[in-house]
Amino acid sequence: MKRLNLLDWIVFAILFVTVPVFAHEVFVLPTSLSSGPADSIDSAAASRLSGLLPVIIHGDHLLLSAASLSFGSVDVGDSVSRSLTLTNASTHIVSVAFEAPTAALSLSPSALTLQPAGSAGDSTTVTLTWSPKLDDALTGSLTLVEKHTGARAARSSVPLSGSTVSVISISPNTLHFGLIDRYDSRSKTITVTNVSAEPQMISVRASSWEIAGVAPATDQTLGPAGTAIASQTYTVVFDTNGLQRTFSGHLTITPATSSSSIPHTLPVTGKTSDLGGPNGLFDGPLPHHLVVVRGGATD
Repeated sequence: MKRLNLLDWIVFAILFVTVPVFAHEVFVLPTSLSSGPADSIDSAAASRLSGLLPVIIHGDHLLLSAASLSFGSVDVGDSVSRSLTLTNASTHIVSVAFEAPTAALSLSPSALTLQPAGSAGDSTTVTLTWSPKLDDALTGSLTLVEKHTGARAARSSVPLSGSTVSVISISPNTLHFGLIDRYDSRSKTITVTNVSAEPQMISVRASSWEIAGVAPATDQTLGPAGTAIASQTYTVVFDTNGLQRTFSGHLTITPATSSSSIPHTLPVTGKTSDLGGPNGLFDGPLPHHLVVVRGGATD
């Protein structure tokens, strides 16, 4: 029997390391979704890989119908959907969970299980719906978390893009009041600016009573972009009237013209706690004398 020399051992080691790496690949079909839903992939797709350049990602054998998703330009307050088809090309049952880069992006289904290649249920189409509530672009990636029995979870991603069209801009795009005493109130400001070429009638409405006030409270007319009256600053007051609670609500800001009236949603969050209360330790003088005990004596 021939003994292995050093070169033989080096070749063996290279093969031992590289072969398992190429055993886990995600293949991306070169199909664009910028203009509509993806084409479906049938259950025999795993046998037609000739000519495809595999994109090696740490994950199981998944065929994706698109390398990226573009949602185009979307009106604020409107929605647009795209589809992504996943096909299992492995002999394992593969579970897939999704992580969206923004709450404005929803998925149906939000998680799925793919049967082994060639069997019923080895392919599923996921619908992604983007519903921008503010004038903000869609960036980042959809993360796929793949796992099968006996293997660690692997992550891969699909880049996303999209832009919004709006007649107003809102700054800031969220209001966080932080932690305040439940007997106190706190105010913050937002600025609404008309970025269109025509006047806009702006209404601001609160989602619940914890947003105790918005001033000015009446609808305001903003002039065309670039004019002296194109912006309006609003004061927003957060007050829970002594209740201890964690709050998550929103302001609805609606620009109205003769041609459109699309509401914008501004998230508002805050939390109240018992940080002293009226006449408490951190809130002014006590109504009675303070009793201090030192070594058994009372002052």
